[in-house]
Amino acid sequence: MDTNDRFYVNTIFLSKKTTTTVNGVFIILVFLNHVWQYVAPALGSNWGLIDNLYAMAISWMGQYIVVPFLLFSGYGVTTSILTKGETYVKSLPRARILPTLLNFDIAVIVFIVTNCIIGISCSAEQCSLALIGWESVGNSNWYIFCIICCYFFSYVSAMICKNSRFTHLVYLLVLCVLYVIILHEIKADRHWWYDTILAYPTGVAIALYQDKISAILEKWRMPLAIGLFPLFLIFLFAGKRYDAMYNLVGSVFFALLLVTLLYKRELHIPILNWLGAHLFTLYIYQRLPMLVIATLLPVFVSTHHVMYIATSATITILLAFMMKPLCDKVSSLCKGYKRDTCKLPWHNVT
Repeated sequence: MDTNDRFYVNTIFLSKKTTTTVNGVFIILVFLNHVWQYVAPALGSNWGLIDNLYAMAISWMGQYIVVPFLLFSGYGVTTSILTKGETYVKSLPRARILPTLLNFDIAVIVFIVTNCIIGISCSAEQCSLALIGWESVGNSNWYIFCIICCYFFSYVSAMICKNSRFTHLVYLLVLCVLYVIILHEIKADRHWWYDTILAYPTGVAIALYQDKISAILEKWRMPLAIGLFPLFLIFLFAGKRYDAMYNLVGSVFFALLLVTLLYKRELHIPILNWLGAHLFTLYIYQRLPMLVIATLLPVFVSTHHVMYIATSATITILLAFMMKPLCDKVSSLCKGYKRDTCKLPWHNVT
């Protein structure tokens, strides 16, 4: 099969190329969601038909646009645990958590300095809490806080539960549910902090029971996809119409639907692959040009919002390209683990 094809059959359950390309699609949706948060207030009541359709689409997509990131992260971390051994598990704090936090903090500092330059004031407490993702200084923060917690949950579960895959998954799921309960109390109506987190343990479960799931998908792939799609739509509607907590279940169905559709498929679209490979820098720096332009040139945003979106996108891509080498350097300095063949006791236990 020609590997230059954009969509072809693959022998890998979820290939790196496929997940990277899919992430490229969804980081575009994240950008379109975020930029509208600056455009909508600038437009006031002067919305055209396209603006209304745009806003409707963004509203219905909601937090589901980050489900692939959580799903593939859970799958990727757990696959690494299974293939790289106990040394990798012990190195998770510095291999995953520390580089994510440090690279995030670099971005936060950039935002703080930028705010000072353009005249936006931030308290010392706000800046301090922003460094752990609990508050924002104009940057995106909740997802970074969430994914760092998920990495920590994977670490704790793998270290404690060394005799059973099932127990490992249960511990992880319990920690995620506790996260939901605590954040629901603290963040109250800011449901986006917690209502899609179950996509992460979904990815973990798929990695742990990949062989069994593969056997099911080989026989029932299309019927499962057909069944999962309406279930996802039902919970999408319920989350939008009634209570955002429905998104907890909806995110699981959406994650399962993605896995079913992507199973042993290879997606390769170069531009999307590039975007997916620069996911972190695109995500964390995209609000910088949005913020600066909206603060310094509000009239430009309200009168030329299409140009504002295009300009923000161009600058975001340049920033992502420029900051990626620094992020990679920080990550490589933090990791330092060696590949190990020492498996955890439950690796070969079903």
